[in-house]
Order: sequence, then structure tokens, then C-alpha cells
Amino acid sequence: MDNSLFQEKWFTDGYSISLSAYYLKTWVGFQMMMHSHKHSEIMYVTKGKCTIKVEDQTYCLVNGDFILIDADIPHRIVMDQTQQCKMINIEFGFTKEHKNIPTMKQLLGEDFFQNKLFEDAQSHYVFKDNSHIYSYLKSLITELYSNNSPSNRIIQMQVAQLLFKLVDLYTDSTSRRPVQSIIHIRKAIDYMSNHYFDEIKVSQVAKSAGLNANYLQRIFKKHTHKTVIAYLNDIRIKKAKELLANTDIAIIDICLYVGINSRQYFTYLFKKHEGVTPKQYRNSFSEEFRQN
Repeated sequence: MDNSLFQEKWFTDGYSISLSAYYLKTWVGFQMMMHSHKHSEIMYVTKGKCTIKVEDQTYCLVNGDFILIDADIPHRIVMDQTQQCKMINIEFGFTKEHKNIPTMKQLLGEDFFQNKLFEDAQSHYVFKDNSHIYSYLKSLITELYSNNSPSNRIIQMQVAQLLFKLVDLYTDSTSRRPVQSIIHIRKAIDYMSNHYFDEIKVSQVAKSAGLNANYLQRIFKKHTHKTVIAYLNDIRIKKAKELLANTDIAIIDICLYVGINSRQYFTYLFKKHEGVTPKQYRNSFSEEFRQN
């Protein structure tokens, strides 16, 4: 895409920052149409919460969360009538039209493009702010409202600092991601282990781990080689085996105890895991007892 942030020419060929929009605004029950524009965008939630849809992904952002969306990527804000969200927003791109102001190459250096953020080049990124991004954005918005000239040298320097901080934040988050992924997966497993008897959905498991459902599915499969539902069913069958072997609880009741409301499906799932039906599994323990 010609307007994408992830093009080396912006940082090597004499381009400077171009700000097309900026605001500090409170949204209340707002429904935005799906749209895209030729500039990249940062949306930072300072108070409340809102839902951001980007392409086919959905994110719930709360205080201190922000999203960076590349140019030409479809997105929208979605809020119900009870939701309220205060947000800092800037839309920025690059231009050669401004004269007598520093270029991105001068402000950021020749090697700036060679970093993890630009190497990965995703359509969007969601961040938790642990790197003082808010203070940079607030300072930038204040300067823009008071000066009202995006080509001002101070504003150009502030945007360059903001890009530096984004790169640092992303580099730090990716370096810690394997450990973070394991922590999230453990939270998901703990939730399933404590709620296997309920009719739980992947979205509920993801919420317990503090993640988007699609992202949890991806890292869960990568680390466990199983889907979330497959792992949940493993927990349920393991518990069912204990009840079949050690109690005389009716099989239909065991189905319900382990969170499966259909005996037919329970039998199918059990046989898929163990190679025998629940009744055959229970009888094998009775026969073993008689032989002893």
C-alpha cells in the first residue's frame, strides 16, 4: 500500500510528518461506520472503554490501552448506549511539501527503519501503555491545539519522539512475549479447570486470561498443540473417568457434572478419547474387582 507507515522511503528520502487529524474527545454510545483513510492512526483510551473493530478483529480497549492502525486499513469504533470513552486520537502520514523543517531521516536517523516494529509490519497493533506513551500524546495534542500548525518544528520533534517510544514499547513487548504467552495460557487452563462443569465458551476463557479470543486460540494451539475446546474436553473426560471408576453415579448425571448436556455427545467424545464407551470403561473396573 502506497500510504502504509511501513515504507522505508518515509525515513530516507526527505519526508517530514503530515498530521491530518487530531483530537481529545469523549465518545458516548457512538457507532462509527467502517472506514479507512490514507494516514496511519493512533487511538489512545484515557478513560472508560470502547470497542474497536479492525478488519475482522475486535478489541475492547480500556484506560491505558491504545491501538496503532496502518493507513488504508478498515476500522470502526463501536459502543453501546451505556458506554463512554475518552480518547486521544492522531492521524499522521508523510509529505515532502513542508520546507525548512527537519525530515524524518534527520530526526530519527538513517537506521530507524531497521527495527522490530517495521520488520513485522502488521496492519495494526494493540498496546498496553507501560512506556509513558500517554505523556507524549498529551504533550503533542496540547501543542497542536495551542499552535495549530502541524508543520511546526516542535511538533515534528514530538511526533518523532512518539515513534521512538512506540518502537521501544513494541520491541520490549515482543522480547517478553513468550513468557507472557505462558502466563496467559496458565490463566486460561486454571479457568477451565475451575469451570469445566459449566457451559463455557472460548470468549469467556479468553476474557479470564485478559486476551482477545482469536489471539488466545493462536497462542494456545502454538504452545499446547491443542485448541482451547479440545483442552477443555480433555479436562472433562479426565474428570469423567475418575467418577466412572470411583463412584456409582449414573452416567447421564456424570455427563452433566462435567459440563456436557448430551449423553450421546458425551459417549462419542469419551470413546474418541479412550477407545471405549463410558459404560465399558466402568465395567472394566467391575471386572477387575471381581478378578481380584
